[in-house]
Amino acid sequence: MAGDGSDARMRVVVVPLPAQGHLNQLLHFSRAIAQRGASISFVATSTHIHQVRQRVQGWDLHKFDIHFEELPMPHVTGEELDVQSTNTFPLHLIPLFEAVEDQLGFHVDQLLHTICSENSKRVLIVYDASMGWIQTLATKYSILAYIFRSTSAYYNLRRKQVRDETWDLPERLIKYSRRQRSLLGPAKGRDIS
Repeated sequence: MAGDGSDARMRVVVVPLPAQGHLNQLLHFSRAIAQRGASISFVATSTHIHQVRQRVQGWDLHKFDIHFEELPMPHVTGEELDVQSTNTFPLHLIPLFEAVEDQLGFHVDQLLHTICSENSKRVLIVYDASMGWIQTLATKYSILAYIFRSTSAYYNLRRKQVRDETWDLPERLIKYSRRQRSLLGPAKGRDIS
């Protein structure tokens, strides 16, 4: 409401990659930012928001200014899980990541348009580094963007192999990762590691 100081609050839009480790890290990050007075819009599919709410332990979600912005679950056509594979990456999730970009970009665009036109709040967006397509939308609305890197210790130990392309990763994952990195471009923000 005008005059009560709420217009001066920062609005932070948080967009995690739809994988449990990424969701949890960005939800805890959201809580830390909300504790400092920001209003949070946590954007994910309804399925993933349900999972996040069920798995929160040790704190009450209702005590924080975190609003869940539910997106429809994209239609995913995936390959069968190869139980014989020795690859440690959850390859069955790649079709979901691709579907999120292909099918939910429009919904995220509409949400950002609404948030940016609501009032004069300062808006920034924090998104998972594996969701480079969000940067395009942040640029469209002149939103300051921060890339959240939620890589595991295992990944960090193998980073040189990833860079040198000596880590035996499936071609579909390599293509997805390269595409997301190419979309990051000159981010109007900073990395949060």
